[in-house]
Parts: sequence; structure tokens; C-alpha cells
Amino acid sequence: MSEDKENKHSGWPRGAQPTGTKLAMAGIIVVIVFGAYILIQALNGASMASPVWLGVILGLVMVAYGIYRRLRGPGALDFPEEGGTNVQRRKD
Repeated sequence: MSEDKENKHSGWPRGAQPTGTKLAMAGIIVVIVFGAYILIQALNGASMASPVWLGVILGLVMVAYGIYRRLRGPGALDFPEEGGTNVQRRKD
């Protein structure tokens, strides 16, 4: 790809860089699946207290982080060749 069509940081074509939307959508699916399982079990007389709630919580965290990444844009981990988690960008 030429430089004018490529994102300078990560090699993604311009406009195709991941933004968190897919993560948020996957989180919604996880919440729906685990939530439906809990509700079906509750309708059958089982207790609502279940470790399956951890799946719902995980899905909600995925949605929240996906929305955050969508609003905030790429993070430091998206550009490992420019420091990765070192956001201070040390000049040695």
C-alpha cells in the first residue's frame, strides 16, 4: 500500500482501523446469551443466584470498553512500535 492510503502507525488502511465497535457488539451478544440463560433458568424455578452472572458482567465490561475505545480512539497498545504501554515515549 502507498503511504497516502495507509495509516502511518499500524498499517491499517485509512478508515479500517479497529475502533471498539466490534468489541461492544460482541459484548452485547454475550450479555444477551448469558442473560437469556439466567432468565430461562429462573422461569423453570431455579434460583437467580448463579455464577453465570459473571458472563453478564464480562459482557457489560466488553460493551463499556468498546464504547470507550470508540469515543476515545486508538490507545497506546495499538501502536507497539511507538512505545506500546510506555505512554511517556522515553527519549533515550
